[in-house]
Amino acid sequence: MCREAVSARLDGEPGPAPAEAVDAHLERCASCHRWQEEAVALNRALRMRAAAQQPDLVAAVLAHAPAVPTLRQRRRTSLRTQWSRHALAVVAGAQLLLGLAQVFGLRFGMLAHGMAGGHGMDSGPGMSGHLFNESTSWALAVGAGLMWVAVRPRSAGGMLPVLSVFVAVLSVFVAHDLAAGEMTVARAASHLLLVAGLGLLAVTHRRHGRPQLPAPGHRLPAGRESSVTAGAVDPSDDREARRSVWPLPPTGRHAA
Repeated sequence: MCREAVSARLDGEPGPAPAEAVDAHLERCASCHRWQEEAVALNRALRMRAAAQQPDLVAAVLAHAPAVPTLRQRRRTSLRTQWSRHALAVVAGAQLLLGLAQVFGLRFGMLAHGMAGGHGMDSGPGMSGHLFNESTSWALAVGAGLMWVAVRPRSAGGMLPVLSVFVAVLSVFVAHDLAAGEMTVARAASHLLLVAGLGLLAVTHRRHGRPQLPAPGHRLPAGRESSVTAGAVDPSDDREARRSVWPLPPTGRHAA
């Protein structure tokens, strides 16, 4: 019975005798004590085995690992992939400088009478000054918006429709004012900043405006999978896209 109790203890099962009685018997019986030691050694040998020798693959893995790019290579890659953001920041800075120049009273390329009328607008007292202030506000707002997109390219999609309509309407007025002699060529040339900004904004939106999901079979590090794929809706699935925007009407079973 003592050996059965020792065997049950090694297996983690309740024994047929109290533990105190088994321990007392093992202290008195040399045969059972020797059997316990042999059973413990056998149990350890069965549970713990030496690991099989494995080939050293460190050298092979390091040989096929991609080389770590140098600082110069990283800068070249950044310039090649981020050029639209850098160019957009330059255009935004120039647009902000133009707006700030107007804040301090510099009427760049404007005729003395160019702000007082035209296009069927009322040219009453104060209208010229108000239109100049409005033009200054637009110049600063557009410059600040382009600078924000250069820093946060994901926001390009929100500004693209507004600037597109603004440039389209402004182009019509510029053509009319040039033909009527109400605008100088220098003032019209200053609006090329907006055209350049619109083009760079479209390129930035195309390259950086949408979140890049990993390719099939590519695993991201732990902790990043949920942040990238959480809430992502496949744009090719029209039904899923509509469901995420418009709630479906209740069916007859749920109408009640």
